[in-house]
Amino acid sequence: MDLQTIINYNSDPATAAAASASGANANQIAIARILKVYVFALLTDSYGDLPYFGALKLDNGIIPFDNQQDIYNDFFKELDEAVNQLDDAGAVFQGDIIYGGDNTMWRKFANSLHAMLALRISKADNGKGKTEFNNALNGKSGVFGSGETAQLDYPDGNFPNPIYNYYNVTLRKDYAVSKFFLDGLLNNEDPRAGAWASSEIGFPYGLTRDNAVAFNNANPTWARLFQGDQTSVNDPFYLLTAGEVYLARAEAAQMGWTGEDANNMYSTGIKESWTLYGVYDATAFNTYMALPNIDLAGGDQIKKIATQEWITHYPNGRRGWADWRRTGYPELTPAPGAIFPYGIPARFAYGQNTITLNPDNAAAAAAKYTGPDGE
Repeated sequence: MDLQTIINYNSDPATAAAASASGANANQIAIARILKVYVFALLTDSYGDLPYFGALKLDNGIIPFDNQQDIYNDFFKELDEAVNQLDDAGAVFQGDIIYGGDNTMWRKFANSLHAMLALRISKADNGKGKTEFNNALNGKSGVFGSGETAQLDYPDGNFPNPIYNYYNVTLRKDYAVSKFFLDGLLNNEDPRAGAWASSEIGFPYGLTRDNAVAFNNANPTWARLFQGDQTSVNDPFYLLTAGEVYLARAEAAQMGWTGEDANNMYSTGIKESWTLYGVYDATAFNTYMALPNIDLAGGDQIKKIATQEWITHYPNGRRGWADWRRTGYPELTPAPGAIFPYGIPARFAYGQNTITLNPDNAAAAAAKYTGPDGE
């Protein structure tokens, strides 16, 4: 709603002049539109159909749920229009904590997000996905290049790094790096394991409470996220990285969507991820890339690319979850303590407030999915 308020203030003739004191109206609107897509993509990828076109409007009563395909199509439109709306001649948007008013980087972020969302629909609408991916790749300013990211730098105070906050403020000691994920890194001697986990003991996912307590008691040094309570209060969180975008380009090339070299994009994506987390070493990297289950020359190219995408999304678990649902890689099995009868969940159930306050629309949307309330 804060983003919509920015759009409203800068669009309404009654408030636009006053709002322009914080930067050109067009720039404020465009940046808010890009970030709205980022947030709504997170929501629809988690829930499926949801209120979108009628949302964020005051006094609009019961809001209908929109089809996810229509929502995605609007994402592409919004990102295209926002890229073209950014005004290089206009005053810099004050308070831009991501890019400091750099419109070129905002365009690259928008195009990179556009490409990631286009790849997300590769199974649902391959033709549309291919068109939108190339639109993003060839958009004004292009996509992220080497070393470019969208990131939040935390200033401490009321806004500490969330991993620091888990372990040092809310004192939630039950956030762990999963055994499946960490073992996969360690088995390939992937140095990101040392940057992403506080030890080499991953916590098995999906245990019953009794089994989880027993594992904790037997393995008190199990891996916390990053460096656990030693994580810096100022460490950044990456909204989107060059490594993720290069790997998306590798998959697109492998599918024949583009004329780019899949192997080059793949290698560059992994290298970008290693470099971002400060673990790149040329010798170790070359050894890693030559491993049979990493080297694309050995076959199973989509499996290998998709697995690297899943890894490189860390710690953005929802993005990894979305790519796993789309590709089936890596090959996961339901947790041993699972009570969910349909396998690994593919979406979140609608919340109880939604079901209570918007029952007919929620029920109609949930009926599209498997199980009670479409779990």
